[in-house]
Amino acid sequence: MSEKALKTVLGIVAALVAAYAITYFVRTLAGGESSSALGDALQRVNVESVQEMRITGTTDTIVLSRDGASWKVNGHRADTASVGRLWSALSGTRVGDVVAENPTNHARLGVAADSAWTVEVRTAAGDTTRFLVGKAGPVYPSLYARMPDGDRVHLVTGDLRNVITRPLSDWRDKTIVRLDTAAVHQILIERDGKRYALQRADSTWSVDGEPADLAPVRDLLSELADLQAYGFPPDTAGFGDKPRTVLALGAGSDTLAHLTLASPDGINFRVSAAGNPTLYELSSWRADRLAPAKETVKARKEGGG
Repeated sequence: MSEKALKTVLGIVAALVAAYAITYFVRTLAGGESSSALGDALQRVNVESVQEMRITGTTDTIVLSRDGASWKVNGHRADTASVGRLWSALSGTRVGDVVAENPTNHARLGVAADSAWTVEVRTAAGDTTRFLVGKAGPVYPSLYARMPDGDRVHLVTGDLRNVITRPLSDWRDKTIVRLDTAAVHQILIERDGKRYALQRADSTWSVDGEPADLAPVRDLLSELADLQAYGFPPDTAGFGDKPRTVLALGAGSDTLAHLTLASPDGINFRVSAAGNPTLYELSSWRADRLAPAKETVKARKEGGG
């Protein structure tokens, strides 16, 4: 290619670039929307300034609110790890290219007003930021998002969609009780209308004065060390009849934990802890580990008798 032809080609390319830049600038002004509006909105969302975050889907609404140094979700204790994953996802989010500007594409990308997840953030100063999260993008992890008052849809990389679309139960703290089991010296259990006492003596345990089988005792202590529910019954749910109780006491007979369990359907158990109004759900096999029948705790005599 001659020098003259090369200069001609370079001139045409420069003219095209300049024309695109001018067209883009004019289009941005005409639309009244900054190309970085979504990015600016996401940058304003940080753990230090946020007072409340409302995540609204097609059926559920999740409301995270600051409660001193911790968080609540829909009025309940929030799971610390879940809240941490939210901030991690937000900090790792990157706003990419505009993939659509025509509103007719909003429904296809999941960012239409009636199908998107709406995220509304309010700071302690009273400022509010809103953006819409749509369907997952073509590369994992990514998503489509736009501002509520704009038509531009961006491809956003990051795990934000997976985090905000979880159900309420995933946001709630499922910790029923957490104990230092070394401090437990006595456990009083009531089951099937019968009561018995487990008593620690150094490294051994007894049940109503007789030697105890250490295996079920260890299972019981393991549950008390970190008892996690698998879910929550409806707010209108009943508790059930014939409850079991577990009372863990310290060396000075101080109460370390007081649990009540009942199974209204004969399959799963509902659990409450003294001083905590929340009702939890627990599987039947874990309820049996937590409140075993006396016969299973007693040490077997030699010869199987």
